[in-house]
Amino acid sequence: MNKILFICHGNVGRSQIAEAYYNYFTNSDNAISGGTDSIAPHLYKVPGNLIKKVMLEEGIDLSGKVVKYADRTMLRNANEIYVLCKRKYLSDEILNEEKYLNKQLKFWNIKDPFNKNLDEVRKIRNQIKEKVLSIIS
Repeated sequence: MNKILFICHGNVGRSQIAEAYYNYFTNSDNAISGGTDSIAPHLYKVPGNLIKKVMLEEGIDLSGKVVKYADRTMLRNANEIYVLCKRKYLSDEILNEEKYLNKQLKFWNIKDPFNKNLDEVRKIRNQIKEKVLSIIS
């Protein structure tokens, strides 16, 4: 099965949701996620509380997840890479890996749930869920 990498700016919300859904729906651990901001794992150790709450509503527990930087190893090990933030947030390292690995990054237009209210975070979660299901089926 393909190894999937989901990337967003901080790995505090969107990419964590996508990783969790992919692994849940495929009953695997073939997805991983990471952020483009190398400082985020130092500022935020775990996904945001609202992110964990809306995923628990879906029966998915993110309490054991940690925030990670999308490093070169993650990029090279992935068969498919989905980006949930704007291209401007991608580091030169990621963009250079795209060229080096000849892997086309697939961009999803997903709003950042950071500092959003519960209803907005649910809408973002549902949008990510639809996107993940579309790549599985």
